[in-house]
Amino acid sequence: MHSGSSLSEIVRGELSVRAESAASEFDELLREYDQACRWLATDLPEDLRATLVKERDLRAGRIIACLITWRALGGSIQFSPAGISKSHGLSLVSEVLPVSGETEETAERPPPQEAPPAFEPAVPTAAAPDAPKERVPVARPVVSTSPTRTPWEEQLLELLPDLVPSSADQDEFDRLDALFKRRDDWKESEWPRSALIALLSYLTCRACAIQDRHPNIRGMTGMFQVLGGFRKSMGFDNIHGLARNHEPKSDSWTQDANKHLEDLLSCLRTGAINHGVFRAAVSERKAVWKQTDRRLPEAEIKLDRLRIVIRAAVAGGLTNNTQFVNLVAELEPQLGGPVFRTLRQKIRETQAQRAPAEEELEDDGPTDELERLFADWSHLPHTRGKRAVIFGGTPIRQAQDRIKRAFGFAELEWKDGEFKNGIIENVRATVASGTVDIVLMLRRIVGHNSTKIVDACKDTGTPFVFVDGSCSVTRVKLGIERYLT
Repeated sequence: MHSGSSLSEIVRGELSVRAESAASEFDELLREYDQACRWLATDLPEDLRATLVKERDLRAGRIIACLITWRALGGSIQFSPAGISKSHGLSLVSEVLPVSGETEETAERPPPQEAPPAFEPAVPTAAAPDAPKERVPVARPVVSTSPTRTPWEEQLLELLPDLVPSSADQDEFDRLDALFKRRDDWKESEWPRSALIALLSYLTCRACAIQDRHPNIRGMTGMFQVLGGFRKSMGFDNIHGLARNHEPKSDSWTQDANKHLEDLLSCLRTGAINHGVFRAAVSERKAVWKQTDRRLPEAEIKLDRLRIVIRAAVAGGLTNNTQFVNLVAELEPQLGGPVFRTLRQKIRETQAQRAPAEEELEDDGPTDELERLFADWSHLPHTRGKRAVIFGGTPIRQAQDRIKRAFGFAELEWKDGEFKNGIIENVRATVASGTVDIVLMLRRIVGHNSTKIVDACKDTGTPFVFVDGSCSVTRVKLGIERYLT
């Protein structure tokens, strides 16, 4: 296998392979550690912070184990206070360090190198019998917490926690100011033009939102001058929001900012994302969502950070992670747009596996029991003799017939709501025409675009009901009692 190779060459080759593996592992662990520290530097709830501390400490333990492995391979390590990162406080010196102890064989000092390799274990080599014994200089693992030319995708992933807006205007201004000071890093990392324009547009819209609320906030003029100067230095065309006469393209600068953020994250192909961090963050926001009054589907719920986290997780490939899909399933109505199309499909597939079609007829009981159930029901005037439409999911004829008989609907149409082209507009047009008396929407399927149908119902005064869970008589009854009281 090693014919023609000396023992020292074989040992050197084996150690070189192991050293390269250790270098790669060390670099990845340090990056994950730094990313966890960045999240911890943001405003987080205590339960999420505790999870992140565990993630950080786990990486720290593995970093130590990796350094021990490196030392066992013959390398030397020295810690220095110089150049310590504010985020994780760890820095390794880059000087060539001697290995403590002497080898049994003599060794020659290798010629000086301009840039020593990240890992190069001390390996004994043959020398003349009378050659003096020397300590072999070995390069330590070269680590930089802010490399000069970090790949732009990695830099964007590390930047994500800092892109989270703040609800306090002064804090929001300070965050934007800190982000602008990193603009030289973006140049050096060779960001794609489209990604950098999206980032600059996103930050500009956030600045415009602050200025709208506080026109005289100190430092705002200088911030826009910095933005304009950066735009010119990069040779970009005009960024919307930098001119005084610019108005938001949508209803608000915040909505414009969210659009640019999605454009930015859509440029991100893949990335090494800490799955535990994202699962914890999504779980925390899911708990908040559960406490929200869900009788108001149009209620404004601050989900900026949630969308950042979920979009980044999708970019990292978590749409194939069942645990992640289950975590965000209840938030599907807030995940509109093409960037979440694959995730919405995964959510529907997962729910379909858990709730097969035959379960859509749950707990309705025999016909005589249904008649007794509705004998004194006070909401019958909302349904008897009315024209109704169900939107969402795949129509099930047996369930449709039972619902029609139980509630006494004169007509009941079930629109297939599996996001087919034109289906939203079709339902909206039906409601707007005035030919429908009540609209039933399956909440877990209709998604974000249901707002268009809700708007049409409001415009025409048509009652609408969100049905939770499956489309059974019992579920529809509960929905009507909840929304039409």
